[in-house]
Amino acid sequence: MRKNETAGTTYYTKACIGKDESSYNGKRKTVAEESRRYNVWTIKIGGDFNRHRAAFPEELARDHILSWSNEGDVVLDPFAGSGTTPKMARLMGRRFIGIEVNPDYCEICRKRLAQQVFEF
Repeated sequence: MRKNETAGTTYYTKACIGKDESSYNGKRKTVAEESRRYNVWTIKIGGDFNRHRAAFPEELARDHILSWSNEGDVVLDPFAGSGTTPKMARLMGRRFIGIEVNPDYCEICRKRLAQQVFEF
């Protein structure tokens, strides 16, 4: 279960033909406070392409880590690249194993993980 950012909003379960509810042909539902994640996730794309050609969105890594692991678990990233998944694993209270064969990306990942995170 995961907290919904859109909790309390209303949506239609089937298409609404027009803007008024007279042409509505489905049920109206309210987004719950918590629910399971579904197959389609809306994630902003982009990243620091100066570091890596295929930058992995931090939000996507974070959401997968939160959905499929618990605090203290070990997250394995066999293609660590610039270190997005290891970084987010550490921020989410998980341990991690990152594997990367490209020495340039290993260095980027090492520097990225050397940065300290301060809690306020």
